[in-house]
Amino acid sequence: MLAVSDIGQFGEAYESSLRPSLADKLQVGFLASDQFTQTYDTEILDIKQMTQTVQRLVEDMAKVKRDFQFTKQVMKAAFEEKLQNKAFELYTKLNDRFRDVHELHEERVAVVRRSFKQQLQDALVKMASHYKKYYEAKLAGKLVSDDSSGKKGKIATLEAELSRHQSVIQMMEVQMEQLRVELAAQPEATEITIDTSELDAMTEQNKSLQVEISKLNDRVDDLTDSLEFREEKIKQLGLEIMEAKVEVEKEREATKRLAHQVEETKKEMGEQKMEAMKALDRQKSQKQWEKKFAILRAS
Repeated sequence: MLAVSDIGQFGEAYESSLRPSLADKLQVGFLASDQFTQTYDTEILDIKQMTQTVQRLVEDMAKVKRDFQFTKQVMKAAFEEKLQNKAFELYTKLNDRFRDVHELHEERVAVVRRSFKQQLQDALVKMASHYKKYYEAKLAGKLVSDDSSGKKGKIATLEAELSRHQSVIQMMEVQMEQLRVELAAQPEATEITIDTSELDAMTEQNKSLQVEISKLNDRVDDLTDSLEFREEKIKQLGLEIMEAKVEVEKEREATKRLAHQVEETKKEMGEQKMEAMKALDRQKSQKQWEKKFAILRAS
């Protein structure tokens, strides 16, 4: 231990360094870093200078706030103007696209309508031509399609007449055979003259009737083929009309899909617009924070 006389030898500076301060006696926490330390008057700044500095800082902060508000309004106005211009540009492009799609759809529908209308007109012209020829022939007496029963009756009459002639021929042949038998039974040979002119005439008439019946049958076959051809043509026209309806349905489905794609494109453009607005907001916030940090660093 040092005596009092020994302490006096070192002076008052040494004595003050050994004297405990009031801060050393104040217990605040459990750690050494929580304890107060003694502050000397030489470490305290001039209050007047500090007051002036604080006033300048307050004025600078007020000026910075005014500048920030002005800059904020300017940036907001510029952003809104750019956003309106971009929205108008997107709206114009979208309307142009809708107009192009609508014109394309109308053009394709018009082409399909013209095509099917032309096919229908051609089919009607063909049918009109066939029916015109048919009724002209009917009026001229060359074709009687509606009076098919009369034609069948005529054929039946000719066949009956042919059968009657054949019966007469057979009867006359039987009579001739009987005459031959009688002549063979006679002892003396006598010259007998038989008149066969009627038989020959009936044979010729029979042949002519057979030829006429054959012609009528050929005519009936031709008419049947013509009717079958017309029925086949009508069926073909019906199939073409059905195919045209199917094509129209396909065109409608394609139009619906195209409209759906347009709606999807519109939706995607709206989402892209929202994303762009969010990105601009993030950039704006980032710039504001960067400006604040720059102001704080400058102060």
